[in-house]
Amino acid sequence: LTLENLGCSGETTTSLVEGGKCDFAAGSQLEQAEKLLTGSEDVALVTIDIGGNDLLRCVRGGAQIDTSCVTSGVATVQKNLPAILERLRTAAGDDVPVLVLTARDDIEVRVRVLSAGVQDWLTKPFTVRELVARARNLVSARRARAILRSALATREFDVEELAGQL
Repeated sequence: LTLENLGCSGETTTSLVEGGKCDFAAGSQLEQAEKLLTGSEDVALVTIDIGGNDLLRCVRGGAQIDTSCVTSGVATVQKNLPAILERLRTAAGDDVPVLVLTARDDIEVRVRVLSAGVQDWLTKPFTVRELVARARNLVSARRARAILRSALATREFDVEELAGQL
């Protein structure tokens, strides 16, 4: 198992798409992720931690929160997140599960991205144990789908043997 970490501290959803915060060979952070995912046969899971940096600039002077900035930041995440996830989904392939990690618990955005094919959404704070359990479940489900697809494609399978593989 290999972990490819394309994290960029301070990246917003806009700079993730357009670039500018960190240097990546492919251009933006998203373009680098697409390059890594496209055509890779061994990708088992895509996770994305997103949205918090769009709101960090809204806190000033310790605890003072700029509410118009928060409204703008949330709107930016709502606009960018579905497109980002669609591009990752396209690059990784339909059978690779996507897990979103975020501080945002906006039900409208969550329903939209889950309906668009994201398999799971984990809201911060969460424990590492929960993250690992969810990741394992997603990878296991992917493996089971691959076994079933292969068996159904050949139409030569023993149900008991197939159940044992799952």
